[in-house]
Amino acid sequence: MLKIFTLKYDEKSESFNDSMMSNFLTDKELLRWESNFFERKNEYFWTVLIEYRHSVPAHTETNQKTEGTKDESYKEILTENDWPLFKVLREWRAERSKKEGIPPYIICNNMQLARLTVSRPTSLNTLQEIDGIGRGKAEKYGKEILQIVASHGKPVEAQKEEKNG
Repeated sequence: MLKIFTLKYDEKSESFNDSMMSNFLTDKELLRWESNFFERKNEYFWTVLIEYRHSVPAHTETNQKTEGTKDESYKEILTENDWPLFKVLREWRAERSKKEGIPPYIICNNMQLARLTVSRPTSLNTLQEIDGIGRGKAEKYGKEILQIVASHGKPVEAQKEEKNG
């Protein structure tokens, strides 16, 4: 499916308000996107074409959010031991988004990063088991994500199980 967003540049905030686009993508898998900037009558616009498909949410209740509120349900699945990896993944996402000139959530939203942190995938196939990470994202970002995850080792619980087993 396709969706097109046209966002007007706001001179006061010196940015494009992309919250509508962010909310739209919360329960969808991004397959492809294209963007262009244009000027019309001395006003600036950013148009984004998004090709997507609907994702089946793993936890429907955590994906529901009311308009205007920030969804922080991802915090509920993270343990104290998960936060260091989660923060590194967020820093990587911020760097990549700046480099590519796109909003961070187009790469991965916070819930996807949290699920990456908790599941700690070891292959491109297991990476794609995370809701919203399809073949396209796995091919584009997978190797980097897997390197970051591997550099942080297994979760503490998994290490304890191995020692006891």
